[in-house]
Amino acid sequence: MKIQWRIFLGFAVLLGAGFFFLVRFVAGDVRFQLAKATEVSMVDMANILAGFVETDMASPQPAIARLTSVFNGNKSRRFSAKIYELTKSKVEIRVYVTDKQGIVIFDSDEGRAEGADFSKKNDVFSTLQGKYGARATRKDPKDPLTSIYYVAAPIHYEGKIVGVITVASPVANLNLFIQNSRKKIFVFAATAFLMVLLVSYLISMWITGPIKRLTVYARSVGSAPRKPLPELGSGEMKILGEALADMQTELEGKRYVEETVQALTHQLKGPLSAIHGAAELLSEDMDVEARRQFLNNISREGERIRKIVDRMLKLAMVEKNKKLENVTLVNVFDLVKETIDTLAVLHSTRSISCSADGDRSLSVQGDRFLLQQAIENLIQNAIEFSQGGSTVTVAVSREDSHGVIQVSDEGTGIPDYATERIFERFYSLPRPDTGQKSSGLGLALVREVALLHQGSIALENRPDGGVIATLRLPLQTN
Repeated sequence: MKIQWRIFLGFAVLLGAGFFFLVRFVAGDVRFQLAKATEVSMVDMANILAGFVETDMASPQPAIARLTSVFNGNKSRRFSAKIYELTKSKVEIRVYVTDKQGIVIFDSDEGRAEGADFSKKNDVFSTLQGKYGARATRKDPKDPLTSIYYVAAPIHYEGKIVGVITVASPVANLNLFIQNSRKKIFVFAATAFLMVLLVSYLISMWITGPIKRLTVYARSVGSAPRKPLPELGSGEMKILGEALADMQTELEGKRYVEETVQALTHQLKGPLSAIHGAAELLSEDMDVEARRQFLNNISREGERIRKIVDRMLKLAMVEKNKKLENVTLVNVFDLVKETIDTLAVLHSTRSISCSADGDRSLSVQGDRFLLQQAIENLIQNAIEFSQGGSTVTVAVSREDSHGVIQVSDEGTGIPDYATERIFERFYSLPRPDTGQKSSGLGLALVREVALLHQGSIALENRPDGGVIATLRLPLQTN
């Protein structure tokens, strides 16, 4: 399982458990809080009624008569009170009064409990002892919605408790509020959980994003084109990324030296053998013409070695750069014309027409020297692989956010077997006129210059013969 999903699922499990217990506690606590609020009101009512009865306790009969009159009148009273989601239309409070022995002497519920002994019930028993008396009793032991709350207050006469008055209220109405509150709590909790879950997912992406980018960067080590170190923010991930980049540089440097030494040794072996053989033969007696031929061979192979070393130095200079340093605004068309003029001797001696055409105002941000080296290699390749009397054309154009340089020739084209290797260092094809190979470093240098400018280079065969090399350079270099 990916680390992103592990982090996300870890958050989800912890948050889910936390929300479950929190909602369960809050939803359960709603009932108790409403019960407490109700009990407070019932205590007030019980004590108000107790004071009402105490005004005439020399004989309890007048007080009982007044209570009877009040509650009998309320039975016929009709009203409609909209209390949020509850519509109340009748009085549901029950009141009963006991004497000091706990015998019921008044019951607002049509006198059903009058004469009954309530001395053992907690509301009456505790109040007669001078304590706070209250109880909750279910009509149906299996149904909590049938619970009735009882709150009692003492009735005093001459400093003594001579009776108890109890106010009773059913909880059915409270349950409506409780159920609605629970629904709202669950909806709010579910919404909050989903929002927190989304935030958790975003956090997991935020945490694992640098790891993913660093993984892609690590997998690109040794591949072409080279990928720059991604943005990793600050902190440990940035330090890790920089350490990985340093390691990549060290590994690439070591591998580059090994590959370069092996390839350079292989490339120099031929010219050095030819020079050594010619030098040995020159020590023998031979005619002037033969001696001149061997001297020419030594000169030609020495020049070949010089070109290999020179191009290796240029390629190494480009490959070691991580970014452009001498960036200026370069007019591409002028640079192409200048390069063609530099190679005039090469294409004129072979009667090859070399011309430039296209957007004369196109300019790109880049290193002028490196761009000239890249364009020179492309044009030189096109000339060397063209037949005498043919044409090499360099077209300069603009495509969206890129400047495009296309070098077209009418040569033999690229064989299928060489397509995948054409940009490898020291890989070269024989020239059609001489059969000789070059250093094999020119196109490798072009590719490195393109990558350094955040551009690209591509070679493909033309349908009517020859090759077209396309160098794309961004108009704005970061």
